[in-house]
Amino acid sequence: MSVIVAPILPGFELSSLGDPQSAARQFLATLAPEGSGLTATLISASARTMPAPQQQQQPGQQQQLLYYTLEYTVQGPKFFRHNVSVYTARWGSGAPVWGTPLSGRTRALGTCSGCGAE
Repeated sequence: MSVIVAPILPGFELSSLGDPQSAARQFLATLAPEGSGLTATLISASARTMPAPQQQQQPGQQQQLLYYTLEYTVQGPKFFRHNVSVYTARWGSGAPVWGTPLSGRTRALGTCSGCGAE
């Protein structure tokens, strides 16, 4: 598993990307742009909310964090990758972050007879 944390613009809200499917399409277009020889396929996209960590709460308020979970594949001429990623935008320690725990499996094509991705 990998975790990617990147700065985002102040005030950014995950929902500004649209619903999970719209956000996934935008994300996958950056992974496999037209003419790249890569194919990205969305398997599923969903949203959920959870309470923000205690240190991020305003006194007397229960704040929620929005999470998008995307399951997708990326295939190139010599590889096939299956990922599940979870995205959120949150403010902590004064810096906004975009976190992406990545979990996936990559294999070279032609190494698994009958796997469906030859």
